[in-house]
Amino acid sequence: MMSKFWFLTKNSFNKKVKSKWFKIVNLILLVAIVGIMNIDTIIKAFGGDFDEKKEILVVDKTNYTYDTFNTTISKLNEQLDMGYEFDIKKETKDVDELKKRLYFET
Repeated sequence: MMSKFWFLTKNSFNKKVKSKWFKIVNLILLVAIVGIMNIDTIIKAFGGDFDEKKEILVVDKTNYTYDTFNTTISKLNEQLDMGYEFDIKKETKDVDELKKRLYFET
């Protein structure tokens, strides 16, 4: 009885492995895994830069949000050891004025 089981299992497995779709799907998965593992290199090749300092503007009219946000970002950066550099600035100006400035600076 066990020899029939192993014979049928081996036969079914070989049939699936030799099929065209099995090979195509495995090739797609291989390319996806390699791509995900090297995503930072791929982004840098197309012009992305992870080394530049990021500027974050926090509009804070309550004088509470900025401190919380700054502390949270700093601690996450330390704990995850991301190595990003942030320049977090507190802004109390009108949001519309900041949008105009941001849209025309880039």
